[in-house]
Amino acid sequence: MNNNSSYVSDQDGEFDDWIELYNTAYYSVSTDNMYLSDSKDTLNKWQLPETEVLPGQYVILWAD
Repeated sequence: MNNNSSYVSDQDGEFDDWIELYNTAYYSVSTDNMYLSDSKDTLNKWQLPETEVLPGQYVILWAD
């Protein structure tokens, strides 16, 4: 959500932007060696924290 002004607050009560990951697979997915970027020239700009996303599980990454 790139314009979170009142929808979901973080642990500090702030309404920061966030990225939601949802695993639709029937197996766990690791975020190890996965990245986010806003540049096609720098694809490994922000490394995701390493975690296992279980089948059917949502993970929220705060973009603050």
